[in-house]
Amino acid sequence: METLAKFLGRLQSSDEVTKRRALIVGVTLVMAVVLVVWLRYFNTLLVTAPPVPSGCCATDEIGSFSPLQTVKEVVRAGARGVYAQVERVMSFIQSPAAYVVTPTP
Repeated sequence: METLAKFLGRLQSSDEVTKRRALIVGVTLVMAVVLVVWLRYFNTLLVTAPPVPSGCCATDEIGSFSPLQTVKEVVRAGARGVYAQVERVMSFIQSPAAYVVTPTP
């Protein structure tokens, strides 16, 4: 197997297309490793979490939670917040006489 120094030297002397492909492959591998580590950590948190009393959550079974469901809920909550702020700004724009700006001395 080729040493890392030889591989990097050969990569430096290669054309731009090869460098770009190596960069894409490297970034994809690092992203996959980070995603796997994050999912394993998240699943460990779910396994070690204390039992949830019934009736406090949208679902009654702890086993029905999943990382994808959690990500969806976070995105929904974020979208609701952004939508509320857009509505707030639009209400200021649509009713300019409803507020007064006074200069400070």
